[in-house]
Amino acid sequence: MPRGKKFTAEQIIGKLREAEVGLAQGKTVPEVVRKLSVTEQTYYQWKREYGNQSVLPGDGLLCKDYNGKSKASPQQCTDGLSKTIALAESAGRPFHFVRGRQTKGTGLTAENARVNGGGWCRPASDYSFGGTTADGLTVGDGATVAINVSNGQLVSTAPFNAAPFGTEGTSNPYSFHPGVVNVVYGDGAVKSLSDSISIQIFAALVTRSGAESVTDD
Repeated sequence: MPRGKKFTAEQIIGKLREAEVGLAQGKTVPEVVRKLSVTEQTYYQWKREYGNQSVLPGDGLLCKDYNGKSKASPQQCTDGLSKTIALAESAGRPFHFVRGRQTKGTGLTAENARVNGGGWCRPASDYSFGGTTADGLTVGDGATVAINVSNGQLVSTAPFNAAPFGTEGTSNPYSFHPGVVNVVYGDGAVKSLSDSISIQIFAALVTRSGAESVTDD
């Protein structure tokens, strides 16, 4: 790790979760810390200081239990169950779709022209929301659209790059309904969200304890 580089507590816990996934897939600690761009000394220091923390403000209502300490509970939702999304559509999986069309092209095969999710034996139905670029080919960096552009990131371009994903989903909120994605809120209400919703508002609806102010509009 470059000297003097600082990480927030939330970033550190996120990196520790990433490390746990790698270790569970059979990677060694040196391999894991190399991917995290930190030293082993830093990794073990983080483990001592942050290894027992489980709930983050940015976690979703049904977040994955990475370490046996993150069991999802409605009591952890301080933003209000009526203002927090529990489930969202992600249609078309495991095939990759952009704006209603299945992705095909040079160099793409049945193996890599897909998202990680939707298989009967490994649904990988969870995902980290990051938005999508307008062309639907990139999730996260440079994202300008919240929902309904693509149903996820191609395994061939995902950050962990077509390696065994385990149960890590690469999906996105997506439907074949014109203009909307259906979601289920924590209180059981089913609503249709317009695909014009901003990334900021959708992200606020996903977090369970981010203390964001979201109106019913």
